[in-house]
Amino acid sequence: MKKIVLSIWFIAVIIFITAMTSNSGILETSPDFSSVHKEKVVLYATSWCPYCEKTRAFFRENNIRYFEYDIEKSTEGRRQFDILKGNSIPLVVADGKIIRGFNTAAILKALKSRANSI
Repeated sequence: MKKIVLSIWFIAVIIFITAMTSNSGILETSPDFSSVHKEKVVLYATSWCPYCEKTRAFFRENNIRYFEYDIEKSTEGRRQFDILKGNSIPLVVADGKIIRGFNTAAILKALKSRANSI
């Protein structure tokens, strides 16, 4: 019985270590591409995406300054999008926090946490 418990424990430790060191993203940190822009908000989008347009409109309505990359036209924007493991648009990086999809609550939360830390 002890050998079975030890074997299960050993397997669990191996799985945990493998997960922590693999490309699963558990320990992976994403670069903060928003920190290189004075706006501190970066939008990765396309010209034809309706949710990208909703995100732009949200930014305008709330006076949120942002920097935009069209991932179909900007090589650098596409490179960053890929590094951030972007798989859908819009992708927003607000003060280092990655927000996938059109999620106004998450954007406001990210920006509010920045305002509270100042």
